[in-house]
Amino acid sequence: MVKQDPNDEPASVLLKKIKAEKQELIKEKKIKKTKPLPPITDDEKPFDIPDSWEWVRLGDIVFNYDGKRVPVSIVDRKKRAKIYDYYGASGVIDKIDDYLFSQPRLLISEDGANLLARNKPIAFIARGKYWVNNHAHIMDSIDINILKFIANYINNTKLNSFISGSAQPKLNQQNLNKIPVPFSPLSEQKKINVKLKNIFLELKTQ
Repeated sequence: MVKQDPNDEPASVLLKKIKAEKQELIKEKKIKKTKPLPPITDDEKPFDIPDSWEWVRLGDIVFNYDGKRVPVSIVDRKKRAKIYDYYGASGVIDKIDDYLFSQPRLLISEDGANLLARNKPIAFIARGKYWVNNHAHIMDSIDINILKFIANYINNTKLNSFISGSAQPKLNQQNLNKIPVPFSPLSEQKKINVKLKNIFLELKTQ
């Protein structure tokens, strides 16, 4: 999609930085320690990637903040001023008078028919001050471009094998963490994000 640059820092170095930051966050008790994820088998790799890239599990490149989600009932929300975005599985579903987060985070739908129908994006970046209920996973990483890169990949990848249930489809945290992701050098992720943004803008104007 973009031209390879041999001078780019390989994804393996970026992964070490993410691992170090995750260990620090666990030490500070800002996130919970999770079980090690299994290595990715050759059968799980749907295509070849450049030498500077790495196949990784999603859970190895993000910091999960699901424990900080707080659902607020419709009845309660009706009593509160409409100031900050209130996110659910399909994006902003309401406004509320308080917020839980003030930094950009990657949200991925946890449940709902759209996980299979894919009529709307299931991964999106929440910005500003906002609240998140328990129907969307909350993730961060060491750079906003990583979150954008993951969102682009998740929104354009079939995830049926990771989704349980048919009447009420669900992508639980355990399965979410197992999703294989082709991970590129950070500088290349930035270029890919810009390239995709321009492609999507062109498609909207057609």
